[in-house]
Amino acid sequence: MNTQKIFTYTALALGVVGLILQVIILNQGDDVIKRNALSGDYGVVSTMVTLAFLVLAITVVLTLVFSFGNLASDGKKLKKALVSIGAFAAVVLVAFLFSSVRKRHLKMETCCQRLAPDG
Repeated sequence: MNTQKIFTYTALALGVVGLILQVIILNQGDDVIKRNALSGDYGVVSTMVTLAFLVLAITVVLTLVFSFGNLASDGKKLKKALVSIGAFAAVVLVAFLFSSVRKRHLKMETCCQRLAPDG
């Protein structure tokens, strides 16, 4: 079995699990979920959040693995990527060196007074 089939079946399984959790959450209703959360039982919502983090982690890992694998396969691409990263680091360094050391503290009251309508 090739890797594309493995990824397809994994994505399908995670999608089905997410769909099942979504249906369960919708069937419970807002009031039941709020009541359970107030008593400390997050139940299905917690499982849905864990599934979302799992999908995010898998996506990030696969993206990094395939990106670095593609860079490592060709020396010219790797050299160009390293030069680009170096240029970006130089821009960040120059911006950091020329930035002001003085901290600016925003007053929350002033900010909120500007956003609040007159009344």
